[in-house]
Amino acid sequence: MSINPYAPGAGTDPPVLAGRDSQLALVEAAANRAEGGLDVTPLVLTGLRGMGKTVLLHQARLRLDARGWATGYLEGRRSLDTDEATRLLVAEAESHLSTGRRLVRSSRKILRSISGFTVPTGPAGSAGLQRTASAQEVADQSLASVLRLLGRAAQEEGLGFALFFDELQTLRRRDLAILIRSISLLRGLPVVFVGAGLPYLPAELASASTHAERFDYTVIDWLSPDDVRQALVGPAIDSGHNWDEGGYRRVYELSHGYPYFVQLYASEAWERAEQAGSSDITEAEVLAAEPRVQSRVDVGLYAARYDRATTTEQRYLQAMARVWRRQTGDTGEPVTARRALEDFAGSIERVRSGQVARELEQPLTAVGPIRDRLIRKGILHSPQHGVIAFSVPGFADYVLRRAELEEP
Repeated sequence: MSINPYAPGAGTDPPVLAGRDSQLALVEAAANRAEGGLDVTPLVLTGLRGMGKTVLLHQARLRLDARGWATGYLEGRRSLDTDEATRLLVAEAESHLSTGRRLVRSSRKILRSISGFTVPTGPAGSAGLQRTASAQEVADQSLASVLRLLGRAAQEEGLGFALFFDELQTLRRRDLAILIRSISLLRGLPVVFVGAGLPYLPAELASASTHAERFDYTVIDWLSPDDVRQALVGPAIDSGHNWDEGGYRRVYELSHGYPYFVQLYASEAWERAEQAGSSDITEAEVLAAEPRVQSRVDVGLYAARYDRATTTEQRYLQAMARVWRRQTGDTGEPVTARRALEDFAGSIERVRSGQVARELEQPLTAVGPIRDRLIRKGILHSPQHGVIAFSVPGFADYVLRRAELEEP
């Protein structure tokens, strides 16, 4: 029996990273500039959850690791402060370099050179980082000092240092400001910064520091029909299966090019073909997989998002779903026979903010804060001014089904 080649799951590397060549090329170009002694503009990748930002950071890191660079990866969270970020950063850099490298040996000296830190040696010679001073000035300067010193040590070895920072939007504004200031002090050093976060991240960074206006922002968007074909076909062939045009088209129509759904539908359809002993994955296998996919996303994706919303926020989501349903007809299903395949790209579950306010019989200014909280939670996004959309396909239908079940 063959092994299912598809990989649905948060942060899970797919067998083929389709549609992200341009973003990987940006990271490679930044590394080339750094190695050439030129200043590098920090890169920031933004996109909805499930678009593959974490996977993209991982793949970019692997490419720079292969070039001999020192790299570090941090994942933001509300409680992460500059002290902890510094500790994690150095530990990450050390773990990705062989112990004989001069940069690894230098990192302990780097830490000792920063006022307020000591480096005790534990079992097997492992280094740890402890805080011995409490001055706020030391905390603010530590991250910048570590980045500069790591950059200089890397420069002496003729390579570079790259910091990949995920979920940036979760950091407190003060910590964002410290991070941005630290990055702005790295001119002339072979240091590449690549951050990632939700679509509203650019506004958060700009509010924290005007230096962020100079960053290079790139959107991680929905996959195109050709991208989806690439993601499906190669892995299937390697496992002894083949996608026909009907099967591939149906996956794209159902997923709207949402990378997580592409992998999920492909995985379940592959299982149906394998169970039937068929080498072809057709529209029939995709249709047979739909109930299983629906169950998985209801429990593992939709419910998790809906339950994070407060009662007031859930009422907003329900009003939004009702408006969307009226716009699309009684069933909410698109008329596939009359639409070109490219028309399915992106979320089609979008309405105007003013329509939702009218549905709730409240002024737009009153419901605006509710909308903004849902955007920060990643449940909604605003693709253009005055328009609000669900962040994952099919969520409007789930909200309506859930509301019906919970009606008194």
